[in-house]
Amino acid sequence: MSDNEGDELDGESVSTRTHCTTGKKRSIEKVVSDPKTKKQRTGPGVLGKYKRLAQWLGRSEDTFIDFDLVFRVGMEYEASDDDSGDDDESTRTDTERDDDDVDQSHYRHVFTIISENIPTFNSDLKKFKKDPDALESLCDQMSKSLGFARSDDIRILREDGLDHVASTQPNKNLMPDIPAYSSKPTYRGWNHPVLAELLCPVEHIEKFRAHPAGTIQNFMNGTLRVTADQLCLFMYRNHTVDYENLMDRLLCSDLIKMTWRRIFQNARSATKGRRIKRKRGKPEKTYVLSSVTPRSIAYATLHNISSSVLTNESLQM
Repeated sequence: MSDNEGDELDGESVSTRTHCTTGKKRSIEKVVSDPKTKKQRTGPGVLGKYKRLAQWLGRSEDTFIDFDLVFRVGMEYEASDDDSGDDDESTRTDTERDDDDVDQSHYRHVFTIISENIPTFNSDLKKFKKDPDALESLCDQMSKSLGFARSDDIRILREDGLDHVASTQPNKNLMPDIPAYSSKPTYRGWNHPVLAELLCPVEHIEKFRAHPAGTIQNFMNGTLRVTADQLCLFMYRNHTVDYENLMDRLLCSDLIKMTWRRIFQNARSATKGRRIKRKRGKPEKTYVLSSVTPRSIAYATLHNISSSVLTNESLQM
């Protein structure tokens, strides 16, 4: 992504959602402070730091994060932070009572990351508490920015992902060849023998190798299904599975490593296999991810699936 993409997305400036107070329109741009002048000002650049952070939170913390819930949980937790600290129903926030199935600590963790990486966060938060519409607009813009980043990663991997798969094959070629930017339902997923084997859950891999055509047909007609809780062959190093210990070699495949490097580093490091180095440059490029993390590995695995192996209809996530 370009450095300016956080300031303007898809050719349009930031949202102009307004909130009327004392007869004047008040937009989100006027609520967020400028860290350089410490004054309020308008313009799309004001939101750039929030939106760029949202892109990296999506990559390193939660692919489908709900920023509205992050702010609600975080702000309520801060408000209750001065309580006695007794762990009973009376000290729980409204959100914790209403959303018992949500991992509250995860949202508080993301809220903390935002507060630590936005220089003007504390002053901005005071204004958001007085202007809920401005906070709603901010969450909307952060969600859109995350979505654009996710789509951009998929676009990049659509072609590069096939090169990654080819490099794992004995002859370094993916056969039969898939035309660049071809239709995924036509050439990918179960329609390609190599990709189908990589996609196959390990519990069915012996059946697949014995009867590939029949097994593929069973996946395509729904007799067999791939679900989010199954482990696919491409996730394992050297595509080798220890059935007595399914965790061994899991998420260590060269394919996942190349996908990770392509997303978080660049095209050259994906094929050269360079170790991660903290980039020098603008802080927004590095302040979230400076090392390999479990969540970033999961993000690379998900995008490897959606971009280069599966068709859109093959996996129920």
